[in-house]
Amino acid sequence: MSVTCVIPTYNAEKYIEDALEQLLPCLGVLDRVIVQDGASTDRTLEVVRRAAHTDTRISLSSHADRGQSDALNSALARVETEYVFWMNADDLIFPSAFAKLLAQVVTTGCVVGIGGHLVVAEDGTTELSQRQGMQLAQRRLLILGCYVFSGSMVIRTRLLRDLGGFRQDLHYAMDLDLMLRISARIGLSQSILPEPVAALRWHDSSKSGSVPWKFAREASAVRAAHARGAANRASAYLGMCIHFVAIATTRIRHNVVYRRFRERLPGL
Repeated sequence: MSVTCVIPTYNAEKYIEDALEQLLPCLGVLDRVIVQDGASTDRTLEVVRRAAHTDTRISLSSHADRGQSDALNSALARVETEYVFWMNADDLIFPSAFAKLLAQVVTTGCVVGIGGHLVVAEDGTTELSQRQGMQLAQRRLLILGCYVFSGSMVIRTRLLRDLGGFRQDLHYAMDLDLMLRISARIGLSQSILPEPVAALRWHDSSKSGSVPWKFAREASAVRAAHARGAANRASAYLGMCIHFVAIATTRIRHNVVYRRFRERLPGL
């Protein structure tokens, strides 16, 4: 088995070096990293070129694009390995756990491998929340949204291409749309590793931190497009409400004092 990590970047000099340093030890000699850059104007290209000079598994392409989905599709067209996964420049990988997930996928021969994930603060170490790896299920996705983190999900490349890749009209909820399309494939084999294999870094300059209401509006449209039947429409509506409440309370839930209080009163 070989795997490619696709990393879309734009002005990511603050994070990309850390991401590559954590990622590369996870990969074997036949694995690849494709950095798809959107014509960055900071030092992102310099950092990636320096890394690629010392590690030939890294390839870089940089040109103006139409957004993150466009960048992901451009990179997907160049993937030559059996499996692929996507992480953003500010995401983090936990090498030993991720290697365990890849080994599990090899053993089971599953089409999709899913691990748990953390949400961490900008410093990359302060844990804000944690979720176990769980199977993709349509009703659960409509209600909870992306309870699976894209950076902890490995997909067979052929499946991702058969699904049409990423919707280029989506700029915030392309991962939710993809997971809903995967979950619609009845009987699709999924290999689950409960422990965290990657981390989403939450900070004010990230999409999730800077434009949460745009996320919510687009995710609502995605839910509505996938909700067929009365039960699924009810689940989608509930999911929209939960999403709006989650955004309104994010800063409270991520506050250190609040988290310590919750730890002392786990029944809340």
